[in-house]
Amino acid sequence: MRSNLFFFVFVQFLGIMLVSEMISQTRCTQSSTPVPLPGNIKLLDSYVHEKRKGIDTDVGSITKNGGLEIRYDIGPLAGNATGLYAMVNKDKLLWYKGQYFNGDELWTAAFKDGFIMATFVKSDANFFATTKTSEDIVEFFLTIMTYVPDKDYTKKWEERKKLVRKPSNN
Repeated sequence: MRSNLFFFVFVQFLGIMLVSEMISQTRCTQSSTPVPLPGNIKLLDSYVHEKRKGIDTDVGSITKNGGLEIRYDIGPLAGNATGLYAMVNKDKLLWYKGQYFNGDELWTAAFKDGFIMATFVKSDANFFATTKTSEDIVEFFLTIMTYVPDKDYTKKWEERKKLVRKPSNN
């Protein structure tokens, strides 16, 4: 019983550390070289893209001057940040919903403080922002819904999933 409790607490602690690291990575060194948007995202009027330097994933932001900043963290080590953050912050959670979209599994969550997240699971693509208005929420979703997962990447995800051993019934 104690070992199960220890494991549960350890997993929650690890999850908080991973999500905190993911969020802090998006505030790393900025690049001045223009780069394509991940997943060929279409920018709304007056938004700009800024690629940033992450440690082990692709990070950056999509920002409107004086307005919303949508940050992203994409790559195999990014994982499903939305699911993890929602699980660890249940007391702050307003809603957590999922849907299949563009051949990927999309999970979204909103929190009482205006924080909003979305994860394309097969693409290991996380997007998050702190919203202040309903217009911010709409612009967040209008932006991320233009993300098109790389077909080769999602195919590799399916192959990785097959390699995971299923627990035996023994």
